[in-house]
This record gives sequence, C-alpha cells and structure tokens, in this order.
Amino acid sequence: MARLKVPSVPHLARLWKPDEVAIKDALIRLTKSAPPFSYAQLLGMVRSMLALKSDLREMELLIRRGVRGELAQKCYLEIAPLLSDHFAKIAPSFVHEVSARVYPLNRHLRVPFEPPMVFGFNGKTYLPLFIFWRTNPLNPDQLSLMASMVRDLIAQDPDLDLATTSILDFSAPKGAPDRIFRELPLNDIPSISDAKRDEMLSVFAAGFELARKELAGQSEGRNADQDAPSKSDDDQPDLFG
Repeated sequence: MARLKVPSVPHLARLWKPDEVAIKDALIRLTKSAPPFSYAQLLGMVRSMLALKSDLREMELLIRRGVRGELAQKCYLEIAPLLSDHFAKIAPSFVHEVSARVYPLNRHLRVPFEPPMVFGFNGKTYLPLFIFWRTNPLNPDQLSLMASMVRDLIAQDPDLDLATTSILDFSAPKGAPDRIFRELPLNDIPSISDAKRDEMLSVFAAGFELARKELAGQSEGRNADQDAPSKSDDDQPDLFG
C-alpha cells in the first residue's frame, strides 16, 4: 500500500479544502505521486547562510555543487536571490536549530511542526517559517488555518512564545510566471475563532480517514488478486484470447 503520511502544518493548510472528499482525493494524489525533490537541503543552506553570513554568490555556488537533480537546482536558484535580498541586512547574534513539535489533531493524528531555526537580531528572537513551493499559494482560509495552528503551538511552548514569527512565502502568485517574496508577520494574519479552526481541522481529519480507508482497500484488493490461485480449463476457451 502506498504510505499515507500525515502532512506538516504548512502542508496540511495547503491541502485543506472545505470538502472532506476533495481532501481525500488530494491526499491520495500526493501519496501516489510524491514530489520529485525536497526543500530540506535548502533550509540547511539558509541556516548556514545566516550563521556564516554567506552572500548570494557563495550560496549559488553551493547549490550548483551540492544539489542533485536539475529541477531541484533550478528551484533552489530561483529562491536564492530572494532569500539573499531578505537576509542581507540581518547579522544574527545566534542561529539555533529547533526541535520538531507536533500538533495533536485528534487521538490518532499528530501533525508535525518543524521550524527550521530561530535566530537573534537586535536583541529579539525571530522564528521564520518558510513556504518554498512554487505554485498554489495559500488562499486566505488556508493561511488563517496555518496561522491559528502555529499560534496554538507557540503559545504552549516557552522556548518559542517570545519569538517574533513570520511566514516567508516564496511562491508565485496565481497566474504569475515568477516567484515573489512576501513576509507575512503572524500577528498580521487574520484570526479565526477556535470553533472555526476546530471545524476546519475536523474536515481535514475526516478526509484523511477517507484516504486511509481507500488506500487500504486498494492494497487489500491487490493482495487478493496476487493470492488467488491461477486456474485454466482446457475445454473452456479464453474469453480474452
């Protein structure tokens, strides 16, 4: 069976739709056709860029030498100038990795929350959350859902509670050919009520369960076909022959 993974907080928000069947279909498509590469390596490069105060030329050289895959290199190189412009005037006093947290969706689902880093600058601590995918930027409902989940996680975590948090979005606006950079301070993103958040997450959980059952059924069907004995009757012509 194709493995159905619980998406991270940003990806849950991106996959969210008002209809649980639409969420189920999106999860199954994602499970059967995984992304061709990950942006995890780029996040490591961003940490190094901040800690070592690397410039754009050094980052581009690192990408060309260290990133495998033409598509991954192309996407990384598209993002690098936008990253460099944003962080050029920031000289952090520290850059620390952040351990992963989870958002408990229900008794069975724990949604990963993996901030890449915190850094200090001008006496304050900053928690950047990166969105690197190129297409399908978050719509207002999805953005508010993500912000609500992040606020909940930060409020319960004394290590992150005092950090200034922003979503750094490097996607291309709908219909636009090129990526742009948008910094979205968490405090500026419209809030949703707890009841609305719980309703949206309940729809997602229902869609996830539908996807799990459908994929499990497909797996059982394939196993039954593989286990069925192969019989032939010499007196019976092959219907497909």
